Amino acid sequence: MKSKRADLREHTVQVFVAVFILVIIFGFAVNFYFSYSQNKEKESAKSIINVLEERIKSMPENSAVNKTIQGVNGENWVLTSFDFSNPNRPDACFEQPCIYICKAVSSSIEEDCKNNGVFRRLNYDEIEIINPIVVSVYSPGGGKQIMGYKEAYNIAIDLPKNLIEIQIEKRIENGKKILIITHYSEEYLANKHKLLSFGEGGKFGTSGGGSSF
Repeated sequence: MKSKRADLREHTVQVFVAVFILVIIFGFAVNFYFSYSQNKEKESAKSIINVLEERIKSMPENSAVNKTIQGVNGENWVLTSFDFSNPNRPDACFEQPCIYICKAVSSSIEEDCKNNGVFRRLNYDEIEIINPIVVSVYSPGGGKQIMGYKEAYNIAIDLPKNLIEIQIEKRIENGKKILIITHYSEEYLANKHKLLSFGEGGKFGTSGGGSSF
C-alpha cells in the first residue's frame, strides 16, 4: 500500500501539471485574442485608407469636399501624413509623400507608424493633416491668468469607432500639388468663438496627433 506521503506527493504533482497546462492554454488563448484583435483593427484601417485614396483621386484639382468616414474599429488609431519636410518619416514615404493610418501608443508618431500602420503613397509635393484646437494663452512669466485663446493644430486626426467628417482639399500653388485633410472636432467648434477674445490669433504647431499627444 502507498503511504499517505506518497499519495500526497503524487496528488501535488498532478495538480502542478494541471495548473501548468491551464497556464499554457490561457497563454495561447490570450495571444490568439490579441493577434485576432490587431488583425481586425488593421483590416479596418486598410478599408478606411482605401476609401480616402479613392475619394482623393476622384476629385478635380483646386477643389474641396467634405467626406464622412467610419473610424477604425479599435483604440488609439490616427490619420497622419508624411512628406519631404519630415526627415524622420517612415521609409515607405521617403520617395513619395503618403498618408498613414497608425496605432498611436507613444509620443513618436513616426515610430508608431513604422511599427503598426497602413499607408498610401500619393502623387503630391506636400500633404498636410490639420486638426485645429483652441489653446489658452497665459500671462507671461509662468502666470496662471488666461490672457486669451489661440488656434493651434495637431498633425494627426483621431479616428474613433464612430463616424467623423473630414474636409479634403486639393490645391496647386506655385506649381506645387498640395493635399490638405482637415477635421474640425466638436470640441474645437464649441470653443472656436473664444478666438475672438485674442484678436486675430495665430497658428502654431504641436507635436502630437489628436487630443492625447
